[in-house]
Amino acid sequence: MRNKEVQELFIDVWKYADRRFPWQLFIGGRGIGKTFSFTKGWIDRPEVHCGFMRRTLDELELIADNSESDANIFYEIRQKYGEDYNYVFEKNTKKTWNIVRVDQTVEGDENGNDDRSISRGIALPLSVIASMRGLSYSRVTDIAIDEFITESHIKKIKNEGLAIINAYETINRNRELFGQDPCRFWAFANAFDIYNPLFVELGIVDDCEKMIARGQHDKYYPDRGLAVHLLEATEAFKEKKQQTQIMKLMRGTEYEKFALGNQFAFNDFSLIAYKNLKGMRPLVTLNGSTIFYNNDHFYYSYALNKTVKAYDSRLEQEKMAFNREYLYVLEEAYMDNRLTFESYALKIGLLDVIL
Repeated sequence: MRNKEVQELFIDVWKYADRRFPWQLFIGGRGIGKTFSFTKGWIDRPEVHCGFMRRTLDELELIADNSESDANIFYEIRQKYGEDYNYVFEKNTKKTWNIVRVDQTVEGDENGNDDRSISRGIALPLSVIASMRGLSYSRVTDIAIDEFITESHIKKIKNEGLAIINAYETINRNRELFGQDPCRFWAFANAFDIYNPLFVELGIVDDCEKMIARGQHDKYYPDRGLAVHLLEATEAFKEKKQQTQIMKLMRGTEYEKFALGNQFAFNDFSLIAYKNLKGMRPLVTLNGSTIFYNNDHFYYSYALNKTVKAYDSRLEQEKMAFNREYLYVLEEAYMDNRLTFESYALKIGLLDVIL
């Protein structure tokens, strides 16, 4: 495949690089070039030393297979661009790897130091980074996590969103206190679930829901140094992909929306609407948001009414007390489509309590 054809087919995440926004989150269809373009761009930039993460050790061991495996993140790049991208994973500790080029080494010296490979980064799993003491990350300039949104059947790591934040802090350390730039953070995922742990931890689920409703692809938070990109595949990619067997098979389904676009096709956005509260009465407050009612219809809103009982579902006793009082009426209303929500985040938050 010619370089020009590759550029036309795949998106390039490095076009979004901006020091004003060290945190860059990329969500889009499957195989549109998110990880591919990042990895190639990282190798093309000798100043970049990357801390590359996957969620678990099993995932990392799979992509660190140095055989001619499609799972290896450098294999496809090497196939398309040649031996300048002949990089491999070299075992460093039981749970980390150095990322090195096969034919580049530093010669040993008279002090008995052996020849060693030139490292362009370190690969490590999110699930164990907190327990990995004594490692130095001072050379790391960029941190990347791939596949941070999982499919529904894959088990989540406990407090996974916070674990990602803590991993960044562990690697970034105190460099900014000494006048250095913060590490850039790159996160890549397919559009499986808008209510994923990182979005929840960053408090951006509602913003992303609004982006989808408005057809907005990029959102920037200048005061937070954060940018979110809901990526569309290139037209050339869509045209070719639609002719593949899997897309012929899945034409007209939710899978097609997910695979070719940036739509969170597996999230149920039904029963979500913004409603005027005029004529509604407050019923109860849960987690800082109030459920209102009018006749036999209910509406869970961010509007906070302090005149009714308030519960915090994070406290088990309060969750049980809430369900004793309100579970039956709310569950029945939901099943009858008489319960609506101001946002998807509120919907998931309430359904996690009552269902």
